Amino acid sequence: MGLGILEDALLALILAYYLYSKRTQGSAQLITRLLAYVVGTGALTSTIETLQLICLLVSPNSMLYIPFALVQVKIYANSALLSLNLRQYQRKSRPEGISLGDANITSDNSKTLINSAC
Repeated sequence: MGLGILEDALLALILAYYLYSKRTQGSAQLITRLLAYVVGTGALTSTIETLQLICLLVSPNSMLYIPFALVQVKIYANSALLSLNLRQYQRKSRPEGISLGDANITSDNSKTLINSAC
């Protein structure tokens, strides 16, 4: 459980750092939305898992941690659904081409092309 807390927090921090460092003027609005999503879901899951661990350590013989575990499952499910909805929303509202650092993403009606300078 302690590793889960560390994993959620580190994943959110690393992803937020990477997104922020690759932000360009053309993609600032998209990156800001993604950062809000990443930080919001990562912080929320870490908080719930921390509360669950505290309850388990304070009262190991009771089932005080169970409500937090049930809420955490719903938060993970809502995060997955939110990411799917966010992808659909971003497809509708994004400009024709987006530049993310070295990669250029352009789309036409049938496919998405990603050009990278690797």
